[in-house]
Amino acid sequence: METPISPVEEFLRHLRQERNLSSHTTRAYGGDLQKFTAFLGGETALLNGADTDTVRRFLSQLHAEGYGKTSTARLLACLRTFYDFFLQQGRVGEHPVRRVRSPRLDKRLPDFLEEEEMTRLLDAAAGEGFAARRDHSLLESLYGGGLRVSEAT
Repeated sequence: METPISPVEEFLRHLRQERNLSSHTTRAYGGDLQKFTAFLGGETALLNGADTDTVRRFLSQLHAEGYGKTSTARLLACLRTFYDFFLQQGRVGEHPVRRVRSPRLDKRLPDFLEEEEMTRLLDAAAGEGFAARRDHSLLESLYGGGLRVSEAT
């Protein structure tokens, strides 16, 4: 007889095998679920002991511990996905994270090269032949147009 698999392991297996998420994401989600499980006092409370107020108290504790907005947003995404998975299977009655908002993330300015750095880069791409002219033209277009690599692609 097989040993029953825990909800966390079942979910992580689903992420790896069916959703094909990276090992980094799966590991991060596993850590997030461990924290939430510890907060709840055990895995049995994951599927039937969590409600919206519990999730909010958990987030308050994380905030008090100095968690950043990005980590909190990822943790909420993990919990949303976890409860979506078990809701679709009919194994939870309510979705405790549905009415919890993610923290508003700060917008970062993109990094850019200084003029001297760009000159060195263009000089490094200089040369004869098709590939060298192509690379130099592409770098000029990126820099001159302020393009992202994805836009040039």
